[in-house]
Amino acid sequence: MDQTELINIEEFKACMNKSNDAIKCKINKYASGKKLEVPAQLKGWKNVYKMTPGYVTKILVRFAYIHSNASYAFDATAEPGYVYHCHILDHEDNVMMRPLKLIL
Repeated sequence: MDQTELINIEEFKACMNKSNDAIKCKINKYASGKKLEVPAQLKGWKNVYKMTPGYVTKILVRFAYIHSNASYAFDATAEPGYVYHCHILDHEDNVMMRPLKLIL
């Protein structure tokens, strides 16, 4: 897990509002601020993670059965992808439910 502060966040938001594509908006240019230390209690496999506002969060995800090393019979990177979300329903209206595309 990694959280990196976004610099020039308003410029990045403007680009994202226009193109909705982090690659085209050169996310690496903006995700170059300070890194947050991951607290000990957040290290290891989890099914939830606190997203810090104004930061880019990178999370390692494993798609496999819990009690074996067997893989799923589907391609986790295939379209249409997944959704990350908050469990407070009102947050859906506040952009806390967003598409997630997996890249290997």
